[in-house]
Amino acid sequence: QAGNGLFDIFFSTMDFARDALQIDNCYSRLTFYNSNRKKAHLVCSMITETNGDMECRLESLSNLLSTESLVSLARCYEYLMENALTLLDTQLSELVLMPKSQYECIRQLNQPRPYSQDSRSLCQIIQAMTETNPHKIAISDNNQQLTYLQLRQSAQQIANYLSNNNITPGQGIGILLDRNASCVIAIIGILWAGCHYVPIDKRNPQSRRNSIIDRAEISFIIDANIIQASKQRPVNFNLAPEVHPLDLAYIIFTSGTTGEPKGVPIQQKHVLSLIAATKDKYQFGKNDKWSMFHSHAFDFSVWEIFGPLLTGGEVCIVAEDTANNPVNMIDFINQNKITVFSQTPTALKNILQIGSSKQLLHQPRLICFGGEALTQDIVDQWFEQYGTDSNLVNMYGITEVTVHASEYSINPKNPLISIGKPMSDMGWQLRGQLGQLMPIGFVGELWVSGVGVTDGYWHDTQLSKEKFVERNGQRFYRSGDLAWLNMEGLAFYIGRKDQQFQLNGHRLEKGDITTTIRNAEPFIQQIELVINTDQSGLSLLYAYYTADQTLSESKLIQNISSWLPSYATPSRWVQLEAFPLTMNGKIDIPALPKPVSTLVGSQDPIKKCSIEQKVKTCWETILGYPVEQACKAFFELGGNSLKAVRLSQELAQLVKDGDFTVVDIFRYPTLEQQINIIKQRMKEPNHA
Repeated sequence: QAGNGLFDIFFSTMDFARDALQIDNCYSRLTFYNSNRKKAHLVCSMITETNGDMECRLESLSNLLSTESLVSLARCYEYLMENALTLLDTQLSELVLMPKSQYECIRQLNQPRPYSQDSRSLCQIIQAMTETNPHKIAISDNNQQLTYLQLRQSAQQIANYLSNNNITPGQGIGILLDRNASCVIAIIGILWAGCHYVPIDKRNPQSRRNSIIDRAEISFIIDANIIQASKQRPVNFNLAPEVHPLDLAYIIFTSGTTGEPKGVPIQQKHVLSLIAATKDKYQFGKNDKWSMFHSHAFDFSVWEIFGPLLTGGEVCIVAEDTANNPVNMIDFINQNKITVFSQTPTALKNILQIGSSKQLLHQPRLICFGGEALTQDIVDQWFEQYGTDSNLVNMYGITEVTVHASEYSINPKNPLISIGKPMSDMGWQLRGQLGQLMPIGFVGELWVSGVGVTDGYWHDTQLSKEKFVERNGQRFYRSGDLAWLNMEGLAFYIGRKDQQFQLNGHRLEKGDITTTIRNAEPFIQQIELVINTDQSGLSLLYAYYTADQTLSESKLIQNISSWLPSYATPSRWVQLEAFPLTMNGKIDIPALPKPVSTLVGSQDPIKKCSIEQKVKTCWETILGYPVEQACKAFFELGGNSLKAVRLSQELAQLVKDGDFTVVDIFRYPTLEQQINIIKQRMKEPNHA
């Protein structure tokens, strides 16, 4: 675990075997002094005794390294020294870090376990669910409910429409729809036609959408108009192309280092194995109601859609305005009696921050975390507010290994934040920079293996060779994630080893964002992205840059938002004359200044009236810096959807009946407009 000091590990050697110092009739003796004051996270002292024996002493801060990790470290160090002294002609990189017995134990520790692969396709299993319970609700949203039979009919209409438009099996079909029942119908209809779907997020800039369309070689795009047109066609159940588990299910595009998104093709067998590996353990069935909280362009949605549909449950689709408002989200869970609730930790923290003003009356039996690292405070707060009835499961995964690779049910009596062990059909190993297997307690890169590992990137052979490798007859995906294993084989996530990072559930690539920004803003010379946490614990992306001229922060945000999706657009921009550097010539991240208001534009000072001041204070508290421009939109000043939710909650307290929602933030985006609407509502009879 990294620290904030000058260094984390202190290594010293002391030789007490050398001749003692003698002056006249005085003799000296060297003695090891053990100070109780810890000099670093880990102190390793190699001591040569007067008789020639060597002693290794390890001291550690108790909350950072366990006893078992220290014992493993000591044994491995001893074995390494023996080898180094024996194999004098061997390169350091070729020395083995651990005894053969431990090496074999670790190599076998988290191997994929054989399982029986279902020979049916995704649609064949859904068809079986339809035949068993045709009138059971399959999907629901704010506007409609569809039974399994109705889903089958609607999906078949989509398949028929594609066939009538000369679409043949094996082609890629784009989906440009909001998160609703039609989106799920389109997905199933595309699969029923023997094709694979390519999700396109409507919120993405047009340039990014075009890039995905071109790279995925999309033949056809389903939008709201196509959905309506398909309903006019009669259902032809005779249209049923032969589909196999090895056929593609979808291609999802993630952040890429070149500034262009990279495609990950997922076969149907990968999705089948994901659900099969968890179905029995968590007893998924027809009585479960799963929330679909995430966009179909985010691979978490694959779990939320096919988890229920392959086990006879119900997909309960969360509307966009509900997903962005934690109060509405609590109502959604209560009203729909959700049993399987999937969230990023950030999103759940937003719900927990509501506090006692709004409570979950119905607790999901299973809460699945994913998309970013789970922190102890979220787990502790949940158990404190809601007790231990819900099973909190921390899941680790990457798009390239089909959503989830591991899971860990958190024990309320000992709430360790582990990413657990691989699912039954998955495995992993921890390897060092040179590809060597790492011992217990040592940090290494997670190499993931098993059925869920995909075949590589779409039309990118070079990147596929770099990230997908073979060792001892096994195929691995090099995740770039750092972790360590304890003696029980549980993995603990440390962070990223490259330029990738996670922000509010989205895995992003620094190179993707910085390249896009430079293309959009040629005046920017150098740029560094930093994740910072505001006072409420919300993660924000800050952009520090140097430029040929003074740039307007508001114009930067406005321009970049047309190039990057909202979740990848920096919240704050800080222009520097030069970057502070370390002694090694690298950018000194801790020395970067905290953002202050650098907006360039017309000044329209805010009047010192009580209501105005209260609203202004709310803005400043949530944005984290002084606001002096009443005509600037909240989102121009660094606000985002999560901050908008918090702002709406604060402003609702200024109106007696709390009639101020997140929708009002979008409808009245400037400070001046919000002040006026709050004044107006306070004067109206129903707000008196």
